[in-house]
Amino acid sequence: MLFEVRNLRVHYDKVAALKGVSITIAERELIALLGSNGAGKTTLLRTISGLKPPSSGEIWFDGRRVDGCPPHEIVNLGIAHVPEGRRVFPYMTVFENLKMGTFRRKDRQQISKDYETVYEHFPRLKERRAQYAISLSGGEQQMLATARALMARPRLLLMDEPSLGLSPIMCQEITSIMTEIQKTLGVSILLVEQNAQLALELCDRAYILKTGKIALQGRPQQLKNNHEMKKAYLGM
Repeated sequence: MLFEVRNLRVHYDKVAALKGVSITIAERELIALLGSNGAGKTTLLRTISGLKPPSSGEIWFDGRRVDGCPPHEIVNLGIAHVPEGRRVFPYMTVFENLKMGTFRRKDRQQISKDYETVYEHFPRLKERRAQYAISLSGGEQQMLATARALMARPRLLLMDEPSLGLSPIMCQEITSIMTEIQKTLGVSILLVEQNAQLALELCDRAYILKTGKIALQGRPQQLKNNHEMKKAYLGM
């Protein structure tokens, strides 16, 4: 197993945000994490990334326990985070944003090759590589945030609400890119997404978070046939 969270508990002051969450992710697997606002989805990603310390529980990556590691060490180990809201550097060019994804790397020759690989997956970024990030559309900024994370050469990519605020056409483009990343680059993905229909079309398995606990889990078709899932998340 590439990645495992074991009985994770996280608090904000005295308020419990995660109440014993456990998940697993295998190599090349795309896992969806679904749930309503306030369920704890972003908190889980922030804790995995080392941005929020856990109260208890364990996080394991590639056979190593990583809870308590600082964020830069998490990146070095092979976990990259694409935060909600894209968070690009607005007054840096597309190329400069991509370069920021390599700041912990020393393999300069491979970095040059990785720029070309990223441009193959995101040809629009190659066309706009000299433009400031602030001049890009919302969908293009999402592409840039994802591509910047890939420049760190992760084995696990954490994606927080990549479809948020995008048009249906751009959502489809972003989801196609995610599938391509998973299949061709062999990167595992933990996808946080409020659009349950979209996420269940993409994922290998899904977990449903409800008020800090895993309420449901399973394969997409199992969850689509679940009465509670249909009522709460699929609008059926």
